[in-house]
Amino acid sequence: MELLLIKTIAFSILLFCQGCQTATVSNKLMVQELNMPAKGVTKQHHLSHTADNKLIVSWVETEGKQNSIRFSVYDDGTWSSVRTVTSTSAKLAAAPVILGLGDGSLSAFWMAGVKNEKDRYAADIFWVRSQDGGQTWTAPIKPYNANARIYDAQMNFTTLPDNRLALV
Repeated sequence: MELLLIKTIAFSILLFCQGCQTATVSNKLMVQELNMPAKGVTKQHHLSHTADNKLIVSWVETEGKQNSIRFSVYDDGTWSSVRTVTSTSAKLAAAPVILGLGDGSLSAFWMAGVKNEKDRYAADIFWVRSQDGGQTWTAPIKPYNANARIYDAQMNFTTLPDNRLALV
């Protein structure tokens, strides 16, 4: 019985994926390929949206030992100019996340390895906020108390009502 269920699910996925190759998957779902606004070698991409449903794509660009967290907003068929949140020589342990809040502000999060730490998996999560579309950002803070122990792993954030955020 379990094998039949697995085969049925696998076949359904294959049928769905065959439909994904076309521009229209159904009468209501359109698939559109967008080119990234990034230049050069990029990694750790993340896609989210603003409160008014504009897409935000963020990524890491590496030049030498510097990792720069960059992003762009997709609005009315075009990407905004690429903006930089921060640059660091620390290893970035997870994809940076940029969220748009209902008040129009942006919040950015990233997880960086701790320099000179004996535990190679030790990491810190940083949070910044921008009130001007990402032109300027607040000083980074760690959104947890000093007793918390963060390890190189995944982090998840989401927006909540009243311009609040949740971190897991």
